[in-house]
Amino acid sequence: MTNNQSALQANIWKLYILSIGRGSLMFIPIIVPFFQEFGLNLKQIFLLEAIYTCTILFCEIPSGYLSDAWGRKKTIILADIICTSGILIYALSSTFWAFVVASIIFGIGMSFYSGTIEAFAYDTLLNLKRESEYQRIHGMQAFLHFGSEAITGILGGYLALQNLRLPWLATLIPFAIAFMIAVTLREPDRQKIEDESSWKGMWKIATDSLLHNVPIRSIIIVHSVIVLMTMCMFWLRQPYLKMINIPLEQYGIIHAVIVIAGALGSKYAYLITKKVDDRLFLICIASIVTISYFALGSILAPTALIFFLFTRAAWGCIAPLTSDIMNRMTTSNIRATVLSMRQFGAKGVFTICGPFVGYLADVLSLQTAMLLTGTIGGLTLILTFLLMRNVWKDIPK
Repeated sequence: MTNNQSALQANIWKLYILSIGRGSLMFIPIIVPFFQEFGLNLKQIFLLEAIYTCTILFCEIPSGYLSDAWGRKKTIILADIICTSGILIYALSSTFWAFVVASIIFGIGMSFYSGTIEAFAYDTLLNLKRESEYQRIHGMQAFLHFGSEAITGILGGYLALQNLRLPWLATLIPFAIAFMIAVTLREPDRQKIEDESSWKGMWKIATDSLLHNVPIRSIIIVHSVIVLMTMCMFWLRQPYLKMINIPLEQYGIIHAVIVIAGALGSKYAYLITKKVDDRLFLICIASIVTISYFALGSILAPTALIFFLFTRAAWGCIAPLTSDIMNRMTTSNIRATVLSMRQFGAKGVFTICGPFVGYLADVLSLQTAMLLTGTIGGLTLILTFLLMRNVWKDIPK
């Protein structure tokens, strides 16, 4: 094995460590109580998340293009720096508008990760002639990310008992470690983007993905709707726990168990696709999420928490599945940009619909919001799958 191959092999393990660092978001289990501590209601909390996702929406394609043109490693390092700054601002803020600033900065940082990490991993495997292992590698990255989130989430829940700011401050440590690992990555050889203006290049890739390439557009739509529903479920979970009188100190433990379900879904999704057609697997994931919404909208009891677990497992499966499908449908010179289009769609849908779900939960009721979200989301997925019939054969198995 040459030195370059050894360095590329080490990339895989370093990406695993980066996944652990980026997953160590100790504030996640208490983020809604944290905002409520400073007087924010659910509508404002969903609005903050919409601002965060809107920021990613506007930065998603440019950041993916930057990764293709400037380099994956540089983009990852920049993402670490910006995300760390955003977390620090969150930790020190106490007003809605300060949280808006933090959301925008953190969103910019996360947009630089989006697509870049996946493209970096796939290009590394291409160099090593191991691209067939991508879904397994991506699944392991997601498993470590979510597993780290689960373990550190328990710690965050207990830190919050002392002070709700402590989980945010503690999260700075793993992000600092991730930055130190990122600077040691080896950039893999790959096709370069053609010499043309940035805006022209981005526009061409975007229009090809969303207008002309029907199979890719179909995967983007399915991914976007499922991610919208699972993200809304995340933001509705903590108010649901409050409604069934779960103590705050148990939020971290419950979050950990649910996140582990997502981690296992990510890790073993590739095994399911060995037995089940990728396209059928997409339908199964969509069905699980939709059914969970109806169940939670109808049942108000601790036993119903299992449907949060089912939804998180489905969320864990959807990312490696759609990422692998789209990697096989594109080339390395535009890979990060096309993968960013997938995230662009998901964030765009949430930016539009997320605040409306929060509004429904405030004005009507939490369960009514869940029933309406499940109904609209489920019908949208059914319609999308029906429209995909003409291109079904063009989507890789």
